[in-house]
Amino acid sequence: MSNRLLPDPLPRCRRHGRMRLRPPETREQEFCGVWYRCAAPECAATALVASAGLQAQLAAQSLPGAAGR
Repeated sequence: MSNRLLPDPLPRCRRHGRMRLRPPETREQEFCGVWYRCAAPECAATALVASAGLQAQLAAQSLPGAAGR
């Protein structure tokens, strides 16, 4: 895992509680941030803690006048 700051508190599955860190499978997933998956094998719940890069990109898209860039 890289030197990213982990969220506090860690994400939790609504049904099962604890989630595990899920390594990114693509560069796009790595850019998006830190992914978590429910620890229960039958559950497909996931959570994303957005990276600073993704947050900046989303903020830029929501600025007035940013359309068409």
